[in-house]
Amino acid sequence: MRNIGRSILAVLGGVVACGIVIFAVEAVSSQVFPLPPGTDLTDPDAIRAAVADLPLGAFLFLLLAWFVGVFAGAWVAARLAPHSPIVHGMIATGLVVVGAAVNLATLPHPGWMWVAGPAVIVASGWLGARLGGRARAIPAPA
Repeated sequence: MRNIGRSILAVLGGVVACGIVIFAVEAVSSQVFPLPPGTDLTDPDAIRAAVADLPLGAFLFLLLAWFVGVFAGAWVAARLAPHSPIVHGMIATGLVVVGAAVNLATLPHPGWMWVAGPAVIVASGWLGARLGGRARAIPAPA
């Protein structure tokens, strides 16, 4: 039972790390590519309209946020996992894919984001999980 708890905490830790990193990168993105002045952030239709008018760079920044954030989250999950680090990292990655799908379905994105987004997330999650698992396997110096 103890390993199940550690597994759950490893995945949750990875998802939280991912969210923090994505939030930080998107905060920078919102400074570089702000929504138009006067956009009502409480009105979903106004947000959809503003997002639909964002330039290509804003969507590339989003891909960067997903890449860096998912890499970090999968690395953390793999590093904290009691066993099977890649599996733990990929479970965290899968949860982010679900969140990204909701984001893609809720806000207007270019069609290529439906392909590039999940591909970037899965690739960076696999890389993060693999490297996190490797870092975990390195013995401590004597």
